[in-house]
Amino acid sequence: MSSYFSSIDISFHPDIAIKETPSTGLGLFATRPIAPHTTLLTVPRSAKIPSSLALQDPAFQPFAYKVPDTLLLAAYITKNYLSESPTPYAAAVFATVDSHPLVISDAAAAAIPDPDTRAEVMSLRKEAAAAASLLAPALGAGGAAGVVRGLAVVLSRSFNYDRVTLVPGLDLLNHASEPNISHKEAGDGSTVLTAGEDGLQAGEELVNEYCKAGTSDAVMYARFGFVP
Repeated sequence: MSSYFSSIDISFHPDIAIKETPSTGLGLFATRPIAPHTTLLTVPRSAKIPSSLALQDPAFQPFAYKVPDTLLLAAYITKNYLSESPTPYAAAVFATVDSHPLVISDAAAAAIPDPDTRAEVMSLRKEAAAAASLLAPALGAGGAAGVVRGLAVVLSRSFNYDRVTLVPGLDLLNHASEPNISHKEAGDGSTVLTAGEDGLQAGEELVNEYCKAGTSDAVMYARFGFVP
């Protein structure tokens, strides 16, 4: 993915590396000590994937203001994934959601032991199925299943700026209740990731807080596919 990120002008600090984590797939790590507030990653506006891009596609324009931004973005990224030449990013993120509660089998969802979590997941799966039925004709073959997987991608990886947005590179951050970074949109529309107040030590993973404190385990699992 590093070469792809470079091709779309995403820039990483030279002491930041993409590495495998013990249990959560890929992550971002400091390879040397990094001072507080150092810029670690810059994602230009042109590399980001906001839900508004879907409305530039005639196939999705009939759904404007009729479905939530999350579904528009799911449909947009799904169309790319199902195309003859998906971007490396689309191919990579769709491969990460096999264990997401929207994608697992009906039997596996029904077997979730905690009743609150099971209810949250079943409700979300019902909404996803309805969305898939609505949007699938605009996507053609594989559209229904694709939209469900696309929604899993958006729920687990997107950020809320002016619109729901996928931010390649930034979405490699894994979750922690005490983040060691901060990120914001700059005036030119780019997203900038910086080291936190304590900086980073060599070998330290960069982590982000996915949800506000107090988010229930049921909601956390239904959206992101794990409980901290």
